[in-house]
Order: sequence, then structure tokens, then C-alpha cells
Amino acid sequence: MIKRHLHFLTISVLASGWLVGRAQPYEPNWDSLKQHPDAPEWFRDAKLGIYFHWGVYSVPAFASEWYPRMMFLKGDRVNLHHIATYGDPAEYGYDKFAEQWKTPKFDAAEWAALFQRAGARFAGPVAEHHDGFSLWNSAVTPWNAVNKGPHRDIVGELGAAMRAQGLKFITTFHHARNHYGHFDGMVKDYPQAMADPEVAILYGQMPTPKFHEFWLAKLKEVIDQYQPDIMWFDSWLDQIPEDYRQRFCAYYLNSAAQWGREVVIVRKQNDLPIEFTVNDHEKSRESKSSPRVWMTDDTISTGSWCYTQDLKIKPASKVIHALIDTVAKNGVVLLNISPMADGTIPDDQRGVLEELGDWLRVNGEGIYATRPWKVFGEGPTVEPEGGFSASGKFLRLEYSAEDIRYTQSKDGRTLYAFTLGWPGGEIVFSAVKIRSAGPMARVRMLGGQEDLKYSLNDQGRLVVHLPDLPEANRPARHAFGFELTGFDIEAARPIRHVPPVVLSADQAVLDGAAIAVEQKNGRPNIGFWDNPSESAHWLVKIPEPGTYAVEGEFAATSGNSRLILRCGDQAIAFKAPNTGDFGRTLKAGVGELTFDQAGVQHLVLAANPAGWRAVNVWQLQLTFRP
Repeated sequence: MIKRHLHFLTISVLASGWLVGRAQPYEPNWDSLKQHPDAPEWFRDAKLGIYFHWGVYSVPAFASEWYPRMMFLKGDRVNLHHIATYGDPAEYGYDKFAEQWKTPKFDAAEWAALFQRAGARFAGPVAEHHDGFSLWNSAVTPWNAVNKGPHRDIVGELGAAMRAQGLKFITTFHHARNHYGHFDGMVKDYPQAMADPEVAILYGQMPTPKFHEFWLAKLKEVIDQYQPDIMWFDSWLDQIPEDYRQRFCAYYLNSAAQWGREVVIVRKQNDLPIEFTVNDHEKSRESKSSPRVWMTDDTISTGSWCYTQDLKIKPASKVIHALIDTVAKNGVVLLNISPMADGTIPDDQRGVLEELGDWLRVNGEGIYATRPWKVFGEGPTVEPEGGFSASGKFLRLEYSAEDIRYTQSKDGRTLYAFTLGWPGGEIVFSAVKIRSAGPMARVRMLGGQEDLKYSLNDQGRLVVHLPDLPEANRPARHAFGFELTGFDIEAARPIRHVPPVVLSADQAVLDGAAIAVEQKNGRPNIGFWDNPSESAHWLVKIPEPGTYAVEGEFAATSGNSRLILRCGDQAIAFKAPNTGDFGRTLKAGVGELTFDQAGVQHLVLAANPAGWRAVNVWQLQLTFRP
């Protein structure tokens, strides 16, 4: 079987020849391939694409798309579920699901219309995941959607439907993993599952050199049959020898030259040179603007990439906020959805896509075909470093109206500002310093009918005054775009928001004979504090000079004692309420502190003798706002 399919590869390579469209074709080496640009203009303009994890793994709909691997790992919850539901994996292998996969409700044209309505500019399938099942009409592998399961050319149907909607077509590939350890549990504990030589092909069980040919042959099939505009690769591409990766890149780019089409290769983890590819961040984003266009692939759910019976879907606000932040930093979003095995896109996912599309119809002029501004944004919410390892932190991010992101038109004449929440009253764009305003200068809310009133503060920063609009009368939800035209704008360094500072008991330096840190209810606590002349000290790093409103929250218990937070000769009064228990957090005071310079500041928490009662302090959290 393997020999027969690999024979197709030889014919394909010999028949292709060198392609026209360039004076010299790309050679299969990095120096030649690096002459190709990383991304065409249409990709930089697109900003949003949609793809979907939909395949044989959607049949069990349990845990995740890694079901085919985990079902063979003895003791894993997927393995136990499989045994309880289907029987011994050696007898009831993953290949059984391939025959069960039927798609009576799949309508490629309807999907494409939905993606277009959602605002996507390109879309397409996971053409093959780690499981080894190809979603196209393949002569290379018997494990494809035409030969088995759906008995439909899913990639072909989707490609035609996307292009009919004016969308570019993306195909993504994860199959480098198939041979490299994905089924090591099966090989070790359930070898009977691959006793049939044809089934062994599904599991990538073949000599490694043959697998490399297999990997390349599948890609050439998709290139020749469907002419994808984007080919995207998951991790583990580094397992494929360099010469095979070079041969793929040259074949694809030369094919595109023959078609007269500009195409994109997207990769992860430095598996291909960045000079002619686009880098992808899985479930994460850049923490600042990048001069090179990049992509993030993220999923509409909070868990699995494929449909599972307990899948939880993100609110539209998180999807919209992530899109704005990505675009402001020169990125493109590839949003994953999770159809059911039969081809149904669940209503909760449809709802998010439709809400995203509604938002883009109002605010799209500040998203599509824009470029990053000199300052990507401002506000208290900071995206973490760390890529995929920080994906959970990205999921927990909560933006507010204080978070602002900027884009600009290609010609630089129009600046767009997005607040990631309803600001109300007035907005200070601290990064926007107005040098002058022309006669046609105006500020308009995207989707609004009237120009907005504006002024400049003492630092020349733009202040926009908003009407009091009830939620039902606002032009959008979740985030609000503002168009600034006719101004001579200088990009100013925005005032930095300092993340909340937690001053914990065990980090304090204590001054006094009796005051001490004790363990109370399992937590360090500043106790024995019954002398008003004693105090606690902390060192706090302030990143920017300026005046900050300081809001304090105590986790303490006391007899309603009054305390003072001092920094030099400045002081803020606090009241430590009598909470009755430890760890309960209550607002304790608001005041202002001015810092003439950045750096470490010495903060002292001391007693106000006039209102002193004995006190226990577990921690004090300070929020600094400019």
C-alpha cells in the first residue's frame, strides 16, 4: 500500500517542472527562498481568518483533538473513557471512528457565508491533524475523507465555497507529529491495533525516510489540487529534515508564481526561516508592536480546539478585545471554531461569530487595511510574555475602558483609537499629543453620526467628551472606535499604569519592639501591633514619575484602627475596618502621591495616634492610577 501511494509522488514531481512567473524559480535552499517576501499586502490587510478543528476526533467528542493519542496511553482518563465506552483500544482502534464519521449537516456554502458574515477575510480547514486522516481527495493515503467516513472532498468543497464568498483559502497542517511519538502509547501497549498494514499507515507507522516522502507528497497534492493562499504549519515541523522543508517551500512558491498569486507560509517555533514566512503564536500574542507582521491562532472556546460535549465558549468581548490588541501590534488573528462531527456549528459559537461580525461592520474601518501606529496602546492591562506557556494568563485577561489601542490608515492621515469598554464622560488619550488642529479636524465615534467635542489638557493630550448614551443607543458593544482626522499629532509616551502592588506581611520591614510577623490561619500576618509608634515598611518600584491616585485595600482585622501610608512627607489616611476574620479584603482609603522620579520608593504604614486601635494586617494592596 505504501509503495503504491509513494509512486504517485514520483509522478507528481516529474510532471510539475519549473514554473513561470519569475525570471528565476526558487531553488530548494534557504538563500534562494529568502528572496520571497514574508507576506503580501492582502495578508497584512486581512486581519482576521477562521479555521476549524473538525475531523475523525470529532466523533468521540471527548477531552480534545488529542483523543487518538490519549486513548492509547494506559491510565489516562481518555484511555479509561474509551475502554468503558468502546472497549479495548487494541480491538476498537481509532480507525473505527474514521468509518463512523458522517457529515449530513455539513454545507460548505453555508459555512463560508457565516465566516464572511463574521468578518473573516480568509478561512479554511485543518486539512490534516496529528491523527493522520486527510480531509481531501488523496491518492497518497487511503485514510482520506473521500475514501472513508464522509466520502466527500471536504477541502475541495470548502475551497470552492470560500472563494465564492471572496475569501482567501487557508489549509493548515499538523501531520509532522503523526510519525513522531503521537502513537507511542499504541506501539508500546496496544500493538495489535496496527496489525492491519493499512491501519498502520493511519498511525504513521512506517520507516522514517518513507514518512518524510509521505509528508511531502500530501502537501504537494493539496497545492496541485486546491491552490491554497495560505499554508500554515503546527509545531514539530523541526522533525522533518531540512531538505524536505526546503523542497516543500520551493514547490509551493514556484506553483504560486505559475498561478500568478501571492501566497503565505505560516510557521511556529522557528521551524522555517522568518525572512519569507510569518510567525505564529498559539493562544498568545506579542506584548508590544512588532515591525514584522505576525499571526496568533486562538480558539473560540476556553478548552479543546475540537468539539467536545462539555465545550465552554468565550464571550464575544474576549474575542473582540484580542482582535483589537493583535491588530494594534501588527498581527493577524486566526480564530478556531469547533464544529460537531455531523457538520453542525453549534449556536453558541455561531452567536459569537455573528456578534464579532456585527462589531466589525461598525468598527472595521479602524481594523482592516490599517497599520500599527507609533504607540500601540495604553492602559493598565499588560499582556504577559511567554507565548503558549502563558496562554492561560491570556485567557484570564480582563480589559476595561482604561485600556486603549491605536491603529492608523495606510496613508497615516487617520488615527483610530479603541477603548476596550465604554468610557463614559470623557476619555484622555494620553499617547495623543496634538501639535495643531486644522480647520477640518474632527473626532468621530465609529458608527456614530455626529462629531464629538474635544479639548486639550495642560500637557496637550487629547481629551474627548462623550454624550451620555444608554447602552442600547451606543453604536457597538464591548469596544468603541474613534476616528481622529485633521490633526497634527505627535505620538507621546503614554502615562504608564502601575499594576496593583501587593504589600504582604512577610515582605515588610518592621520597626518596633513588639510588632512582629506571625502565622495566623496559615498566613503571615503583622501582629502584636498595639503601639502607635511602631510601623511597617515596604520598598515599591514606581516605573514613571507623576502624580497617582492611590487606592488601598486591606486584608486585616482590627478595632477599626486608623493608619497612615507615608512616602517622604506625603501621607494618605487609611481606615482598617474590623472585619472579624483574616483575609477579607475591604477598601480602606483613596489619596494621591506624587513621585518626582521613577525607581524604588520607601512606603511606610504607620499608625494615626488619634484613632489608634490594635491591628493585624495580612496584606495591603495598592492600585496606582495616573
